[in-house]
Amino acid sequence: MKKLHLIIIFLFVGIALTAQNNAIDKLFSDYLNNDDFTVVSISGKMLNMIADSDDEDEADDILSSLKSINILTTEKAPMDFYKKAKSKLYDNNFEELMKVRDKDSNVLFMVRESDGKKVKELVLLVGENDNTVLMSFTGDIRLDKISKLGKSLNIDGAENLEKLDEK
Repeated sequence: MKKLHLIIIFLFVGIALTAQNNAIDKLFSDYLNNDDFTVVSISGKMLNMIADSDDEDEADDILSSLKSINILTTEKAPMDFYKKAKSKLYDNNFEELMKVRDKDSNVLFMVRESDGKKVKELVLLVGENDNTVLMSFTGDIRLDKISKLGKSLNIDGAENLEKLDEK
């Protein structure tokens, strides 16, 4: 009987963890075929290939520690999408790391931690009147290093990663 209880407990824990992992994945898959959204998925293999390029810099270290980068952006009803994505993040145990708001934009950094200095997933959500960008970084991420990646990525919204350094 004890074994049955343990099996049931592990089953529910596994389902709960899978649900947390799939919240962002589901958001991306919901909009994958929607022409109003641009979806970019960069695999760990591609990130390692970029990191293994000839020029050595600190961004290579960061890129090789990532499993994936996923980007979702839209210009159609951007603030509606911003609110929906923000709600999903809060509902799925992401912790707010930092929020920046000014008259033109809302920038939100959220994380799912693995230990004190590293995170499993960093999500950057930028909502503006003309577009919204959702970026998800998964892997073994050191927050003290990720801010430097913003300079290396030539992707709209990535410059906001540098704001992590200001925290």
